[in-house]
Amino acid sequence: MDGTPVEIRESADSTVWYEGLLVNVAGDGKASVAFSPVSEWPTTDYAPDCVRLPPPPSTDKEWVPRVGEPVEADVAEINTPPAWRSGVVAEHRLPFIYIQFPGQAKTSILEKHNIRPVSTQPPLTQGMLSTARVDVEPGLSEWAQTDDVRGCLSQVQTQSGVLLAKVIVVRGGRVKVLLIGSAMENKRAKLLLELHLSHQLKMQQFYDRRDKRLKVIEARRAKYENASVEEFHTDARFVGMIIGKGGANIQAVQEKFEVEISVTNASEAQAKVRIVGGTKESVVAARQNLEYVTDQFSVPPGMQNWLDTIVNLDDLRRNADLYSCYWSDENDVVEMQGLARNVRDAKVMLETHLQYAEVYVEMERDEDSIRQQLRELDPSSYYRGKGKGKGKSGGMWGGGDKGRPKGEGWSKGKGYGKGEDDDKGKGKGGKGSKGGKGMDIDLDSSSDEDAKGKGKGKGKSKGKGKGKDADSDENEDGGKGKGKSGGKGKGPPPDASDEKGKGKEGGKSRKKGK
Repeated sequence: MDGTPVEIRESADSTVWYEGLLVNVAGDGKASVAFSPVSEWPTTDYAPDCVRLPPPPSTDKEWVPRVGEPVEADVAEINTPPAWRSGVVAEHRLPFIYIQFPGQAKTSILEKHNIRPVSTQPPLTQGMLSTARVDVEPGLSEWAQTDDVRGCLSQVQTQSGVLLAKVIVVRGGRVKVLLIGSAMENKRAKLLLELHLSHQLKMQQFYDRRDKRLKVIEARRAKYENASVEEFHTDARFVGMIIGKGGANIQAVQEKFEVEISVTNASEAQAKVRIVGGTKESVVAARQNLEYVTDQFSVPPGMQNWLDTIVNLDDLRRNADLYSCYWSDENDVVEMQGLARNVRDAKVMLETHLQYAEVYVEMERDEDSIRQQLRELDPSSYYRGKGKGKGKSGGMWGGGDKGRPKGEGWSKGKGYGKGEDDDKGKGKGGKGSKGGKGMDIDLDSSSDEDAKGKGKGKGKSKGKGKGKDADSDENEDGGKGKGKSGGKGKGPPPDASDEKGKGKEGGKSRKKGK
């Protein structure tokens, strides 16, 4: 039974003090005292002046009562609690001491350990029997029933000076701590107790979480004793894509493949992703849906422009479901970011394109040969001149001249020029066909004369030119201008025209320009 040891007397003039435990305070302010079960005394309420605290243990080990000295002797009677009776030392016959008790003719013989000095402890007062109760959080209900709480309450009792601090259970099973002492002592005890309970609650919560986690660990170990594990590192910038908005992506992968996924070191340059699942297949499949990489595809020398003409990287990105795909001009490589499997697919697609590069080169050679044969059979059906230009060009490359080997192409443009004619004049050049560097065939041209000259053209534009006309009043001079052009071209043979000159020309010109 929890209680504070006290001594009680049955009346204010009694000289016998019985040992008991203060367990509560009755409604009338009396002290409720319980006794040892062997005594058969029931718990009884006593007035404060009939209750005192036991004297502290004696520190004088050499103490020996003198003859005639008042003492208190431990006397035991049947069916009564242990008690201390007041008496006087009659004589010494060591190791025995003879005690004379009031109202008895004979002395009682006792050993020294059954005798103590007269207690100086005063009886209790009504003010010392105030009570207070402190609620215990439900999370500490089990702890409050352990021996650990007794040590905590004993410390509070000692430090605050209260007579009693003990756990009680009230109606409804609620747990409280009962404090008995003066009002000031109870206040001090309550403050200390609340601090203890606060820390104990946090400790209990920690242990509860720990126990739950340990159980989870045990369950996982049992579940994944033969589980498969995959780990990989990825650039930290991909963590957001792996997790998804609000964790949607990672949760979807976990549910779909029945795996558990953890991402660690997300704040560092390389994050670590760990996948645990019941089967190797499920783990590998989950990894394929989470592993983002950055990779490059190196293009063989001389093939960069050709591949750029053939492949639309935006289409490649969409078809391969990449995060990004672009040319790196510094290294002549294609930079790709996305799921590892999708990046592999994109590289395979690029490799497939390159398998046809030699075929396209051979097709171009065949086309050049056919053009040469046509020029040899009908020299007047082509325009030949030196010049440079940019623009859309015909040929085997399916687009502009970017990446096209130096050769022939068709273009349209306007230009201006300066020619050697008798008459000086300025005129706007007309539209015409112009070749790139090399031979250029204009199979649709009906011109009877070719011009010799150098010309440059870029885009569609109109230009002005100065020229001298010796043969005709009509001066259809070529000129400098910007137009759609295939590149550089050589002019016709010297006999194709009586006039010489140089000019930037982009269209049909019946006169030589300079």
